[in-house]
Amino acid sequence: MDLAREIADHVRSIRFDEIPQSNLNAAKGLILDTLGVAIAGSSAAGVKEAVDLMVEWGGAPQSTLLCYGKKLPDIHAAFANSVMIHARDFDDTHDGAVVHTGVTVLPTVMALTEKRGGVTGEEFLTALVLGIDLNCRLGLAIGHAPGFHEREIRWIRSAVCGIFGATASACKVEGMAVEETIHALGIALSQAGGTRQVVTDSALTKRMQPGFMTRSAILSTLLAKKGVTGCKEVFEGSYGYFKLYWDGAYARQELTDALGKRFEIENVSLKPYPCCRYTHGPIDATLRCLKRNAFSPDSVEEVNIHLVRHPFFDMVSRPFALRGNPSVDAQFSIPYVVASALLDGYVFLDSFEAQKVQERANHRLLKKVKVWIDREVKDPGSLGPVTVEIRVRSGETYSETVEEFKGHPRNMMTKEECRDKFIRCAAYSIRPFSKENIEKIIEKVFRFETLKNTNDLIALL
Repeated sequence: MDLAREIADHVRSIRFDEIPQSNLNAAKGLILDTLGVAIAGSSAAGVKEAVDLMVEWGGAPQSTLLCYGKKLPDIHAAFANSVMIHARDFDDTHDGAVVHTGVTVLPTVMALTEKRGGVTGEEFLTALVLGIDLNCRLGLAIGHAPGFHEREIRWIRSAVCGIFGATASACKVEGMAVEETIHALGIALSQAGGTRQVVTDSALTKRMQPGFMTRSAILSTLLAKKGVTGCKEVFEGSYGYFKLYWDGAYARQELTDALGKRFEIENVSLKPYPCCRYTHGPIDATLRCLKRNAFSPDSVEEVNIHLVRHPFFDMVSRPFALRGNPSVDAQFSIPYVVASALLDGYVFLDSFEAQKVQERANHRLLKKVKVWIDREVKDPGSLGPVTVEIRVRSGETYSETVEEFKGHPRNMMTKEECRDKFIRCAAYSIRPFSKENIEKIIEKVFRFETLKNTNDLIALL
């Protein structure tokens, strides 16, 4: 039996009261975080162009465009909102599964529940948690497959896993039967995509690929609801997902073990810095060196960073260069983020503004940072440890090692830090949010399961 049937049975049967409180708390934290980064993303490069196109197409006023205050067909609103969420690379990451989770699932659930109306917080959270769980389980099944580290990775999992998590959530919101859900997952298979080339080329479509999958998830679900059939051997067929995308290698138990009893949302990391998650350990360690030792950026002679032999560290370890989009180039560069941390004492959204990146492109500190991928992986579910060694002109060397990157469930951001991130992100909105409105949003998210109609929250956005 293909995994699609087991997943469809799970989607159909899961109930709110089966989800542990710790997972619900994680879901609320993820919702606040994702809404915050979407608000900040509303003013990012490429977003207005995507929004303008969706508005130009127009259609039934079903679902809200965050920040822009317009209503569009669910499929268009979900796409644009997903682009906003991912636009500044500030959204959550499951470190072990290597997926951004909320970027596909949350805008899907928001768009469809708003269109339906009268959806409770409990219903919304149930759909969100199960979609994120599938998203993460797929990523883990791929990353824990035998020989994974020896194979070339061609796909970005946030997209090619995210489409199925979002489809599962959409099916839950729409109350789909088991057979309909299987067909929806099969239709999604026909549309799954997301190439790593967008990172290599610093393309703006890096931030749009999850949005393409969000749109496809809604389309797949609504087509299946109307009776359109899709593949049935979705995941394990001769030309199914694992064969086509991952050379047939996957760890099946990651998808099936404790399904419906354990939910991976509890293991999702929230980001303290708006850049590729693989750069966060070096930032953490660099800021710790600054905090614990008295030295100036001008005194730095050499910075050596030691990483584990983990896939994808290669794409952020190369010497910094302006290749295409300055912001994207900087977000995917350990030399750049470490130099910025040394120069400013922090890393935040302004660190990646195009003008600032261009001004710093030839700074001497960028050439002082050397990255070494020379340590064995201890825990495939962790990106650490990372060690930063900073040698200064006086001859002293300061060293810090980070085992778990900030934001990981074993090194969580506090509730106050999450609040502060949301408030700071709100300052970047394309349209201003009042302090009163910001507080109302935070308050409603923290008591999300008590909401009788989740559209009350969406109206504030």
